Amino acid sequence: MENVESVVKGLLSSIVEESERKLIEHDEEMQRLEEEIENVEVLIAKERNAIENLKKMESGEREEFEENEKLALWLNIVETYERNLGMRIRKLSPYMLEISFLYITPHYSDNRIQLHLSTNGVYTVSECYPNISFIDEIVSQLNNTKNLPVFFQSLRKAFQSTYSF
Repeated sequence: MENVESVVKGLLSSIVEESERKLIEHDEEMQRLEEEIENVEVLIAKERNAIENLKKMESGEREEFEENEKLALWLNIVETYERNLGMRIRKLSPYMLEISFLYITPHYSDNRIQLHLSTNGVYTVSECYPNISFIDEIVSQLNNTKNLPVFFQSLRKAFQSTYSF
């Protein structure tokens, strides 16, 4: 009987050892799979980030296109006013424009009819030559309406009234 017992104990010991070895292998495999899952999650996060960046770039390109369209429209308006009103617009700084008028009256040939218009949120005039007594009213109307064409026409009329004889 002792012989049978020792054989059973040997078998049980072998089974336990084999089970422990398989358990260790299983734990190692689980750890490897968990690391692999972590790596995949990191890759997914990077891909999502890349997709978001692409979407932002597309959005930026769309916004840039729209800005270019607005710029083209603005340039067309400026060219029309230069041609029809003898008006010149020059950018002095990011938020400052110089607006000059030529040929205000047939008798006045001085080219220094101009003003400096600040465009930083609220329109303001920092320099106006010759001085127009009601320039603040014209600028106030511009700030209320944001209608630049009407502002340009009002300026030209104001300068003309200054030099009417």
